[in-house]
Amino acid sequence: MCPTSFATWLLTVDPAFVSTYSAIMSELRCRGPVTLDRLVCAVRRPVRTVLLCVDWLAELNLVAAGEPGTLDCLGAHVQAPAKRPQAAPCDEGGRISRYIELASSREEPALLWGQRRLTPQSAVERALYIADQMRGPSGRIVFLGDDDLVSPLLAATAPGWTVTTIDIDSEVLSKAHQVASELGATVETRHADLSDFNEADGASYDIAVADPFPSGDGSFEALFWQRAAELLRRSGLLISTTSPSHKPIEYSRGALARLSDIGFALVDMRADFGRYEVFSFEFADYERQVLHRLGLRSTIAHTKSLFTATLTGAAAGDTAAHFDFGRWTEAAASHYLTRQAGLDGQIVLAERRGVASDMTVSVSERRNGLDISCALPPELAKRVSKATVVDTVRNLLRDGLTAAGIPVMVTEIEELASLWSGASVTSRDAPRLTLAVRALESWKRWRMDDH
Repeated sequence: MCPTSFATWLLTVDPAFVSTYSAIMSELRCRGPVTLDRLVCAVRRPVRTVLLCVDWLAELNLVAAGEPGTLDCLGAHVQAPAKRPQAAPCDEGGRISRYIELASSREEPALLWGQRRLTPQSAVERALYIADQMRGPSGRIVFLGDDDLVSPLLAATAPGWTVTTIDIDSEVLSKAHQVASELGATVETRHADLSDFNEADGASYDIAVADPFPSGDGSFEALFWQRAAELLRRSGLLISTTSPSHKPIEYSRGALARLSDIGFALVDMRADFGRYEVFSFEFADYERQVLHRLGLRSTIAHTKSLFTATLTGAAAGDTAAHFDFGRWTEAAASHYLTRQAGLDGQIVLAERRGVASDMTVSVSERRNGLDISCALPPELAKRVSKATVVDTVRNLLRDGLTAAGIPVMVTEIEELASLWSGASVTSRDAPRLTLAVRALESWKRWRMDDH
């Protein structure tokens, strides 16, 4: 198919999309028909990228709606080896089903702190995994943040263990208390900011659990893992996450290097073990139209892998000492998802639920648009990345794309300039282009605060 617009050119040639098409088609030929959730987990791409690629493949008549709620390829299937069915967890006394019921109604997520929660079913799986790592009938376990709401279920299923949850969000702690009480258990809580934190108990915990926001250099993970090392006894266990499916596979190298520097050694890894929920406000109108047209339903945004590591030695200094959490939070305020959720409401939420009653969130007046250079040819990308005014961006796009022989419409130039100015994904003029740029910018961004 010969591209007739910049959007079609981008979807046809960019390696991030081409590799996603290949993964989607391979899964559908071997396993189809499949649900969108299963496809997201299988191809290891974020749901919005998968949906954009599915829409393009449907336009090319390569895929179509299959059985109700599924997608299938329009070609021959290859018989794939059957996957071993997973055993359902034992629901002694109805505790797990009661937990899922309680966990299905949650407080509004705080995007300035990077919250995106596990689905309730995946939270159950994490709790059971943690229980399998417990050495003996009693001990102490600390959760360094728990917006996933795993701690109350673990407290209920391991009554001999003392469970402590530390979180910056008071509503997370309130929910943990409520659910634990409903399940006949107790969770100790501390309202604290881990970036400015001192623990009086010192190295007194047997297990620390953390699910930090991913960063390409491992700086955000190191903040949590350093705190875990300070809290754990010698040979204590860290249970945490890595390898987010909404980032390239090499993205976790920095974090795993930090893990070793802090003094941890990996002892177990479960690929794509955590499945994270889709926000109610996440999809743009165009994406909702695609879901409706193909009869699909979405509940899983992406996955992460879960690992256990043992503390083998002391770190050479504080590897998290230079992390600027204020700057990171400020960058989160300009993220497109925060803008979709409503920035003003998110700021009020953080100020109300944060660790200090007079907490204020700093929001810079700097340009908060998407990094459109990620979608451009290299030389043009360099010039656009140096631009400071929108008229310059328009001129560079018009001249640079034309000179490169890449088709582009006037509406697309305006859309790209608009994205450069502000991180909105609610465009009506060029929605497919907007979503393609957003997907690439999110895929390639190394850290939340890297621009």
